[in-house]
Amino acid sequence: MRRTALVAALTAAISVAMAAAQAIGWQARPEAIAQANKQQAGFNYEESRVGSYTLPDPLAFKGAKVSTKEAWGARRAEILDLFRANVYGRSPGKAEHTAFSVVEENANAMDGAATLRRIAITSRQGAKSHQFTLTLFLPNKPSGPRPVFLLINNRPPSNTDPTRKEKS
Repeated sequence: MRRTALVAALTAAISVAMAAAQAIGWQARPEAIAQANKQQAGFNYEESRVGSYTLPDPLAFKGAKVSTKEAWGARRAEILDLFRANVYGRSPGKAEHTAFSVVEENANAMDGAATLRRIAITSRQGAKSHQFTLTLFLPNKPSGPRPVFLLINNRPPSNTDPTRKEKS
């Protein structure tokens, strides 16, 4: 009996919380918006500043509505191409040249449990080159196979690894 009452109370509390969240909606913290505006001026981080817009009909294709499986295949290809051109970009293909260099090494990372190694990777394709940094934490245990986790993110090195000063 007590368990049934507890479940009913929890269900009611969760329902009230969900209804309140849906009524208000998610809101970014004002201090996070202010910090983002400082770090990258010129970008819009406030939804209230977005102008009005209408999303295109995903089934509109060459002046008609997609209504067959074959027509959807063509429309899907067009949508994917729009994403490649406007959102994700296109892969430049295999680099003609790649170079790797260790730019930082700290054998005492994570209170001595790991070695932090930052590796600059430079790729060149024609006259264009691009450099990015890979951050590795290698366990300080006997040599041999060791686990590696690869994290792809958009944060600076100061906010990427367990040894960082800034926590997010």
